[in-house]
Amino acid sequence: MNKKVILLMSLMLLVGIVGFVTAEPITMTKISDRDYQVSIPVYQGWNLLSGFATPDFITGGDITAINIKAIYAFDSKTKKYARTYPRAEIKWDDGELLTRAFWVYVDKSGTIEYKYRNDDIFDRNILHIGWNFVAITPEFYGKKLDDIKGNCNMERAYFWDVAPANQWVDFYQDPDFESSMGGTGLVIKASGECKLSTGSIIETPPAIPNLP
Repeated sequence: MNKKVILLMSLMLLVGIVGFVTAEPITMTKISDRDYQVSIPVYQGWNLLSGFATPDFITGGDITAINIKAIYAFDSKTKKYARTYPRAEIKWDDGELLTRAFWVYVDKSGTIEYKYRNDDIFDRNILHIGWNFVAITPEFYGKKLDDIKGNCNMERAYFWDVAPANQWVDFYQDPDFESSMGGTGLVIKASGECKLSTGSIIETPPAIPNLP
């Protein structure tokens, strides 16, 4: 066999082994009624992270605040991106926005550890007509979209496949949520305002009759 081919194959195998050894699994652990501790690998460029609205949430890892160059939220009410860091353009610390996934730009690859606060992922997870960015938490694991839809009519759903793919993956074909997806995000297109839930939604009582 050609020596150059052998050398190339050896280098590819070595890179594969190094990549396998250094790959860090995603962990997302509920540490209180309101808080999750997240450890997740990120890659140079844009990453979609659950509830990561500010570098102030960082608790460890080899990614620090200095490596965070920009954070954006998608405001599903205005249908526009709004920066939350630096120089926030939107109030991010409300209950509904913290159920969202945020675009986070980092200047190097590594692992980020952070605390994510969310009182109740389903109680506050209101979807608006059109596209919505939804944080994926342990409450989703082992479930399908249909199991969390509540009273929502979901038209489309996509998962962001980070480096090296960097592309949207269709999530509407009924796969299960896996623990390896924790701390990331999903985009869902809803036909109208609704609420995610793992159970049935109790609608408001009927209107008062038009009595004489």
